[in-house]
Amino acid sequence: MEITGRKILILGGTGLVGTVISRQILKELPKLLVICSIGTKRDRRAIKKLRKEFPSAKITHLWGDILLSEDFKNKSLESIVSDNTRRRKLFEEIYTPLNDQTIKSSFLYKVIQRYTPEIIIDSVSLASSLAYIDTFKKAKLMLRGLESENNQKKIKETIEDYLVSLEFPRLLRHVQILYHAIRANNKRDSNVKIYLKIGTTGTGGLGFNIPYTHGEDRPSNTLLIKSAISGAHTMLLYLLSKTPDAPIIKEIKPATSISWGEINFGTISNKDEPIKLQDCPPKLGYKLGDTLDLNSPAHKFISLGNKTLKSVYLDSGENGLFSLEEFKTLSTLGQMEFITPEEIAAKAINEIKGANTGRDVIAALEAAALQPSYRAGLMRTTAISRMKEIEKSKNVNSVAFEILGPPRLSKLLIEAFLLKRAYINMENVTREKAKNISLNLQNIVSNNKDIRTQIISIGIPILLPDEKTLLAGKEIKVPANDEQPKNITIKNIDKWANLGWVDLRAKNMNLWRERFSEIIKEIKKEESEIRRDLSSNLDRRFYNPQTWEIDTKIDPSEVVAWIFSREEKGYRLR
Repeated sequence: MEITGRKILILGGTGLVGTVISRQILKELPKLLVICSIGTKRDRRAIKKLRKEFPSAKITHLWGDILLSEDFKNKSLESIVSDNTRRRKLFEEIYTPLNDQTIKSSFLYKVIQRYTPEIIIDSVSLASSLAYIDTFKKAKLMLRGLESENNQKKIKETIEDYLVSLEFPRLLRHVQILYHAIRANNKRDSNVKIYLKIGTTGTGGLGFNIPYTHGEDRPSNTLLIKSAISGAHTMLLYLLSKTPDAPIIKEIKPATSISWGEINFGTISNKDEPIKLQDCPPKLGYKLGDTLDLNSPAHKFISLGNKTLKSVYLDSGENGLFSLEEFKTLSTLGQMEFITPEEIAAKAINEIKGANTGRDVIAALEAAALQPSYRAGLMRTTAISRMKEIEKSKNVNSVAFEILGPPRLSKLLIEAFLLKRAYINMENVTREKAKNISLNLQNIVSNNKDIRTQIISIGIPILLPDEKTLLAGKEIKVPANDEQPKNITIKNIDKWANLGWVDLRAKNMNLWRERFSEIIKEIKKEESEIRRDLSSNLDRRFYNPQTWEIDTKIDPSEVVAWIFSREEKGYRLR
């Protein structure tokens, strides 16, 4: 799509790659460019430079962490976990079931809803920011603390600290919120047409043999976590790309180092902190003995006050400043080598405009992943026929085991099976009153022990029409035993019945009547279309003409597949 006249949001738009992309976007004359970054000194300098370079452009800049809620967006993880109230709030935002409050309090969600961008470019180095928390180190500290700590409150705080630092729950919650922010069927429809991610491999294109390490292990745990996060992030975006109400999803993933932003001489800083000079002349040297403890009084060194390390440097963006020799080593043929941010930006712009650069990882995954096959489609008929033969010979009903999940699948299959048992076909259901259907299905589960025991034994309870009686075994799947509240409300009952209870109430039977009426309309429409159109245009009636015959038995699996596809939009795009 064209960039000119569009509203664009660039996440991480002041980083090494983000700045170059921002510059290229501004050359395309967007209606509005919103740049969101953490807010370091480097970020502020980049914004100032962009404004000076494009004085007439409409640029809005926001500072904050897109992984956090708006309340915490300008706070470090360390400052959050060190405060009991903040840590508990962050814990709930990550680990409680996703709800409107968590989604709408997210800084990322608020930014997208406030500015309604048509294009989002995400150049945040998310894998780095999550991996460098170093949960392996935190785990060691946690275990050490748990071994020596007797105070239950302190133990709880220590565990909470560790859990809110874990990388993958935070990544998953981030992508869940992103989906709700950019999906097309929000209450306030999203305006996002394209989401483009600038990713990473985590190791600069090298493998387990990477010599650039963050610790004694090779490769370091930190780098492997970074690579794992990057891969997980890509797979989640791949799933987003296959979701009907999501925008176009793309990812460009450089498998090399990226350089450079600036070459200069000056103070060398690490994470915005100047490296202060220190000295340890031989006369103050630490005498090695049986132990090494640089925190002991025996270790002496001299601070050189406010003097800082100054040298020639190359600014590599998120990876920091490189010395001449470091850059030469890193970029030597056969090492990480490198790519320039301008090349990445050019690929990003071309992908947004619709050019096929061949560098979209999401498209590559789609092309390489094995898809449903013609042979499997033919073999499906054989498998179903054989299972039906055995089912008939053994006089059993193979409906649901609740091993595949989710409980809603089992619930719907069982309800459709009971309706089939009572009424045989869909038209009979639509002609009956909902109250009578409820009573007939109650009679089936009351008088048929085999059917009843099979249902409750797999963890699916049966709610009787009186709305007060629940037939259940030792365990139910919804809600889980450890999540069952003491106070039961109609709202809770409706929620649980929808998710995983066989619901024999009249209002649920009325819903089934409506479904069957809609299916019958589709059948009649297809039948009339078949008379005019004998092409391959129609799906169900041609691949299995018996499926939707009104005068044949209800097919529970086909009905539930219809519900998942039509009511819940749970169908595959390709």
